[in-house]
Amino acid sequence: MESIIKDHMLFLSQHNLISKQQHGFLVRKSTCIQLIECINDRSFSLKLSKLCYCIFIDFSKAFDYVLDDKLCNEFFSCGFSGKLLSWIHAFLHASTSRLRFGSCLYKI
Repeated sequence: MESIIKDHMLFLSQHNLISKQQHGFLVRKSTCIQLIECINDRSFSLKLSKLCYCIFIDFSKAFDYVLDDKLCNEFFSCGFSGKLLSWIHAFLHASTSRLRFGSCLYKI
C-alpha cells in the first residue's frame, strides 16, 4: 500500500512542490546519486579553488517525530483529500512495527 501511495505522491515533484535536491523516494534518484552529485560539485569547486561545504542529514526516523495532524494538514494543502488522506492519517496515527524471530513476535 505504501508504494501505491508513493506513486500518487510523485505528482508533488511533477508540479515542482519538492526541491530538486530531494533524492529520497523519487524515481531515478537515490542517496547514491545524491552522493555522486555532491562529489562532482566538490571536485568542481576544488578545481576552481572555491570553498565548498557538504552537509548530510539522515532523516531515516523523521516520521517518528513529526506530528501526524500537522503532516496531514500539509498533505491537504498539497491537494490530498478524501479516502487517501484518511488512509494516510490512519497509517501515521495507528501504525506499529513488529519483528518475527522464529515463533516469537515482538512489537517495536
